[in-house]
Amino acid sequence: MNTPAKPLILCIDDYPDNLKLIERFLVDSYNVITADNGPKGLELAASEKPDLILLDIMMPEMDGYEVCSMLQDNIETAYIPVIFLTALGEEQGKAKAFSVGAVDYLVKPVRKDLLVKKVSEYLQTNSRWKEIREDVKSWYERIQSADFIKFKEYLFERLKLDPERKIKFANIPPSRIYSISADIGTSEGKMAQY
Repeated sequence: MNTPAKPLILCIDDYPDNLKLIERFLVDSYNVITADNGPKGLELAASEKPDLILLDIMMPEMDGYEVCSMLQDNIETAYIPVIFLTALGEEQGKAKAFSVGAVDYLVKPVRKDLLVKKVSEYLQTNSRWKEIREDVKSWYERIQSADFIKFKEYLFERLKLDPERKIKFANIPPSRIYSISADIGTSEGKMAQY
């Protein structure tokens, strides 16, 4: 019988003692990998695709805000939840953390029970999001390009678009079909009916 693999947690912090403590808190339930600076953390995130990242803010070279922003800018890592673990407790820091894409913000020293609870919650949420993304991906894969081309031809005929507008919207992908509703003179609701 195959036992499911433990979720992978990446912890990025420039203090080795913090990394050891977090690893000790989580190692019973999760696989934990660590990085002692932002660039190494980004490299590990891209290569290992962890299920969750625990990130310090105050680090040399590249602070946690910059690391989180770069994770969000990369399509391969943008969906990985990031929890900031930091000694900074002010509201401005929290606001900035959420603005760069963090899902939560815990102030050090963090209690084991709180950390384990938050990690578990966000892993469950992330797992549900993965399922949704896979469903959407498989849905797009099931749409045959010829079917979508026929749909657009039907739609453009139904709306009596002039040739210039047909050309303008001919290459619209399925994911953007609702965004052109107003431009082609129909509502999103009507588009869904078509």
